[in-house]
Amino acid sequence: MPNCPFGAGFLRLDAVERVASPTLRGRYAWRARPLRKWALTLNGALAGRGIYAGHVAIGTWIAGTPGAPEGALLTEPDDIARLYWDLYTGREPAEHLISA
Repeated sequence: MPNCPFGAGFLRLDAVERVASPTLRGRYAWRARPLRKWALTLNGALAGRGIYAGHVAIGTWIAGTPGAPEGALLTEPDDIARLYWDLYTGREPAEHLISA
C-alpha cells in the first residue's frame, strides 16, 4: 500500500454468541469459529511481512441499532471505530473483545 504508512491490514468482525438469540447462535457459530481461527493464523503467518490481521468480537449492542432489549448496555459506534483504528495502527493485539 504505497500511500499508507501503516502497511496492509485486515480486521475481521464477529458478533459474540452470548448476545445473539439461541436460534441465531446455532446458525452462526459454526461459521464464525473457523473464520476467527483463520484471522489469527493469518496474523501469525504474515506479521513478519508487515501485514496485520485481526479478529474483533462485539459482545454488546451497538447504540442506534434496532432490536436492542430495553435496558441493554450499549456501545457507541464511534468507540468501535476508534478501537478499529487503534488496532490497525498499533498492529496488536490480534484479537479483541468489545463489551459494554
